[in-house]
Amino acid sequence: WPRAATLKEAIEKLWKEGSHVAWTPENAEEFDSMMSAARAGRRIIIVIDELKFCLPSSRSMSLPFQLAIRLWRHADLPAVYATTQSYSDAARPLRAAVSNWVIFRMTAPGDLKALQEDYGLDADEISQLPKFTFKEQRSGF
Repeated sequence: WPRAATLKEAIEKLWKEGSHVAWTPENAEEFDSMMSAARAGRRIIIVIDELKFCLPSSRSMSLPFQLAIRLWRHADLPAVYATTQSYSDAARPLRAAVSNWVIFRMTAPGDLKALQEDYGLDADEISQLPKFTFKEQRSGF
């Protein structure tokens, strides 16, 4: 995929050229600006690698990101995909809005406890998943 060096370049590639683009935000403000631009541009699929770096904490999300996840996706953002190495990195408001989790082996006690509390998943099963296998957990809508 073409890489954009700046937020402006990423937005131009997406909406002026109609091109796919890879881009890394420099800070939280740039990430929020892209979330707002996604609303204006419409019909975009967002892939976030390492979700932890886009969240202010494991307990909160910025307003533009909350709007993208909770409201806009019903009409204008068909999908937001994200990776994280720890289920607990996902802010609680985000965990409440996600309708499909793909869960690979996790062994951190906090992650296992959160998965058990949120979905009733068996900690032993999750911690013993073979390499490259996963469990799909659907919830919500």
